[in-house]
Amino acid sequence: MKKHYLLAAGLCCGLIVGLASHGIAASKAIEVEVVSPSTPPVNVPINGAMYGNIVTNNGNTTINGADACTTNPQPPVPAIAYNTSATLGSHPSQVTTAPPATQTKLISPPMDVNALAASFQSVATITSPQNPIGSPTDYKIAYISGNWNESNLEGYGVLVVVGDFKATAKLNWNGLIIVTGETEIAGGGSTGANIRGALISGGDIKSNGNMNTGYDSCQIQLALNPSSTNPMEYSVDRWRTK
Repeated sequence: MKKHYLLAAGLCCGLIVGLASHGIAASKAIEVEVVSPSTPPVNVPINGAMYGNIVTNNGNTTINGADACTTNPQPPVPAIAYNTSATLGSHPSQVTTAPPATQTKLISPPMDVNALAASFQSVATITSPQNPIGSPTDYKIAYISGNWNESNLEGYGVLVVVGDFKATAKLNWNGLIIVTGETEIAGGGSTGANIRGALISGGDIKSNGNMNTGYDSCQIQLALNPSSTNPMEYSVDRWRTK
């Protein structure tokens, strides 16, 4: 019968040696070789805290391209990266970054968001809409096929939506959101919508109401390496007694 063991994350394989006792005098050493599931790294270019085709920001929107990570901060990125145009709306002073990055930047040629999204399909641990997704100690990779509308979404990790994505009311996402279609964020209430990491959309992005998006390389790294936040399940490859 196949057994599973929880070991510390970050290992690819290992040898467990235990001692099995039979009565007072007899004992046997048992060696168990275990192998972890393979999660190949995905290279995600971060062109801005928010990236889309036509980016339109209205309402009380704050977008910051300066890295919020304090343990190993990376160079700043543009607040908004776009393919066609970026409209800052009535609150341009809230779209900020740090030199030498600029507030907005035209990306040419455009990112292949469809290919980027597809690279997560084989490593996803969640494949249907749910809320919440993950936790501060258990980041997940979610791959959702089809359009998704959700209110009060909370999540940790990578969220991939192959289709259009609409988030309303409160949004609290830590990590990376990748959408192949259109993205609409309508933050409501005093806390509104909050993305700590980055948002990448192959289509247009429309943000309304209260919305805060801040580039955070620490959150992105945790999202791309979910095994660093939780134990990994190992499967027995072979075992023997000695």
